[in-house]
Amino acid sequence: MANYYQGTWDHPGYLWGSPITFATDLAEVGARSILSYVKQLNLLAGSRCFGEAWRGDLPWYCGSQPDNPPPSERNPHNDPCQEKIEPKGFKCIKNTSTAALKFDTKRWDSLLLGSLKLVSIPVIDPLGYRAWNSMISRTRFAMRKPCKDDVWGKGSCEPGPVYELFKRIDERLEDKEITLIGHSMGAIVASEVVSEFPKLPYRYVVFLGAAVSKKEFANSVERVLYERVTGASKDPNLSPEPCNTTKLREQQDVSVTKVKPFCFFSVSLHPYAEATEENGFGAAPAGSLLEWIDTNFTQPADVTDRTLGRWANIAPLRVTFKQALIEKGYVHFKRFGLDLKGPHSHGGLANPNESGSYGAYWRPEYWN
Repeated sequence: MANYYQGTWDHPGYLWGSPITFATDLAEVGARSILSYVKQLNLLAGSRCFGEAWRGDLPWYCGSQPDNPPPSERNPHNDPCQEKIEPKGFKCIKNTSTAALKFDTKRWDSLLLGSLKLVSIPVIDPLGYRAWNSMISRTRFAMRKPCKDDVWGKGSCEPGPVYELFKRIDERLEDKEITLIGHSMGAIVASEVVSEFPKLPYRYVVFLGAAVSKKEFANSVERVLYERVTGASKDPNLSPEPCNTTKLREQQDVSVTKVKPFCFFSVSLHPYAEATEENGFGAAPAGSLLEWIDTNFTQPADVTDRTLGRWANIAPLRVTFKQALIEKGYVHFKRFGLDLKGPHSHGGLANPNESGSYGAYWRPEYWN
């Protein structure tokens, strides 16, 4: 954190002044404490609005919405999981009241250190965003090394190791297809890969709990996919069910062309599991990394600046995705439930030990 300053790396002036910066951040802990507590309460209350078992408990908070409206009367801002007939492109693992109760019961062992949240909650907000800026900058160094400004800092602006890897793949790959999977901050790197190498023969692009913003996704993966679909729309061999894994296995001998459209899958946790994920054995504020990013580490100017991997962001942004890609079956969003068979934590999305009966994350059955 001391080596990062306003987009530059190894800035000596910031290193010298870092004790003062840290003291200033600590001073904000007390000043922002009430706001930090309100954010945490809002997080826990809002997450229940997405739960089939709890939605009716907070009608004053969740707002009045029609129950299971017919397709002609659907509110595009409703959670897709709340509709009787799931809209195309959205898949929800449903819950029962029993599964929801078991999920809450399983979390009780984290309540022992829960009182320490009173101390840790005010600390995360003012101190966390500097750590996040450092994390996000180092993540982007995978594609491009830091650049040196006119006066201070170090850097060369040279291509990073991931860029060099995919450049070689782009030059040498023949008659092979690529499945690109990005978990959490890995989705940020994957988005840049697709943007920088739009003609690679991708078959699947999969995001698990993506920390990339919806806006950045629209400018990278969604844009490239839309260009491929519209460019190949006159191809008579274009499959009407492009994301059918059975057909893919049957057609593996078909030659690969770089302009072929690919299939995008986004996998998310249940919003209640996301919001109530315990950290530090219950001593740290609740919430997954994506919740911390949207709530504490960043200040989104618009909802599209929030993370793509949170179902609580996908639901209100349904109408902002390119509907043609969803209708033609190229873009899919999946939300896990609260049953004990699937992942309930951000890290669990990419942990085969927590995927349960849904299979390992690298298998199409997991996200298809």
